[in-house]
Amino acid sequence: MVNGRAGADRRKRGARLAACGWLALSAASCTLLGERDASLAPPVAVAAPDEAGSGAPRYASYACGALGAMTVENFQTSALVVPPDGPSAELPARPAGQSRRFSSAAQSLVLEEGRAVLSRSGQPDLVCTG
Repeated sequence: MVNGRAGADRRKRGARLAACGWLALSAASCTLLGERDASLAPPVAVAAPDEAGSGAPRYASYACGALGAMTVENFQTSALVVPPDGPSAELPARPAGQSRRFSSAAQSLVLEEGRAVLSRSGQPDLVCTG
């Protein structure tokens, strides 16, 4: 019986260690996912102008009245637009070589001094201010 009891104690200890290891990994993955999600969140304030000197900010948030805010991440050759009332989209710069006008077949974005205008097919223009 001594061997049976020792085996049971070892199994219990192994189960406790496995549970502790699972909890530790779960907590670490939650922290890592939380950090990753936070880094992907759009900023809420206008950042400094880009290095190329175009005056268009790299990150910007524009107020769109009662709809909320539209965020724009300007990559110079394209822009990631997150409107308050629809899905996000990455629009290429058109024409190439400038960083204030972006468009695709269905929508276009124009960044002016302190203002962003998003035009989408079949919808009124969304004019937002920064």
